[in-house]
Amino acid sequence: MQKLLVVSNLKKYFPVRRNLKEFFSPSYIKAVDDISFDVMKGEFFGLVGESGCGKSTTGLILAGLLRPTSGKIVFNGTDITFTKLKGDMRRKIQMVFQNPFSSLNPRMRVGELVLEGIIIHNLLPKSRLQERLAQILEDVGLGMEFSERYPDELSGGQRQRVCVARAIALEPEFLVADEPTSSLDVSVRAQILELFEKIRRKFGTSIFFITHDIHTVKTYADRFAVMYLGKIVEIGKKDEIFSSPAHPYTKMLLSSVPDFDRVIEEGRYDLRGIQGEPPSPLNPPSGCRFRTRCPYADSLCEKQEPELKKITETHFSACHFWNKIV
Repeated sequence: MQKLLVVSNLKKYFPVRRNLKEFFSPSYIKAVDDISFDVMKGEFFGLVGESGCGKSTTGLILAGLLRPTSGKIVFNGTDITFTKLKGDMRRKIQMVFQNPFSSLNPRMRVGELVLEGIIIHNLLPKSRLQERLAQILEDVGLGMEFSERYPDELSGGQRQRVCVARAIALEPEFLVADEPTSSLDVSVRAQILELFEKIRRKFGTSIFFITHDIHTVKTYADRFAVMYLGKIVEIGKKDEIFSSPAHPYTKMLLSSVPDFDRVIEEGRYDLRGIQGEPPSPLNPPSGCRFRTRCPYADSLCEKQEPELKKITETHFSACHFWNKIV
């Protein structure tokens, strides 16, 4: 498969100025701290992690809505790291936001919301707009009867479908989906996930899917990366990671999902010694950032930050003791 997006050593630091001293010499929250990965053409790529790990910040940077501190982003052979996306490049990279309630203009009808981008980019003559609108609404599981409705007349799932319709109307090559199912009912989540997969199959769109639930990517993702406190700690094909996780944080995420068979057998969950909350990104631990919660940590983890190393041809882990994880 051909690479569509290549991210190298990406960083995003936010200055913190709480007093006069920090106004001149601010501290920094390292929301995204030196991460590298790539996304193939037509690939469903997941990014998984707890709240505050930097995954949404990563998505905003890739969508061109937030400027990175440093690093390099190459899209289809073009360096777009510090470029303001506009014209054809803006059309090719679209984003679906987490909250459909706040990402839709309440004063615009569904038809106007979906067609707005097409009109701005002058993709079709006026005579074909309604035909195109009907096709897009059909693609996302809505009918033309929804075109005259306002967002507040829709359910949460229907709003999110409109957000997806608005994004795919421009026929993007790369679609960033920032936790698009987190505010939806379980049954609706499955429908939205199936919708993204349908879009990928029909249009060949690469999907960068951000989620806090590692099992959300289990069905559809080709590969995914696990992020912790601004760092990517594991990346690989989903089958490899689910069958043989090579980082204790990944193991924790896999173990944290309720399983009634395990409850019956064990009485309660055993997270293998992992406890507590993530440290502050303003003052992360030295060495490995996960060591304060890791049952495998020793003095080496405190002194030396692990690099993202190759385990197999497609599986990478940032853990000194990845081969001890069971």
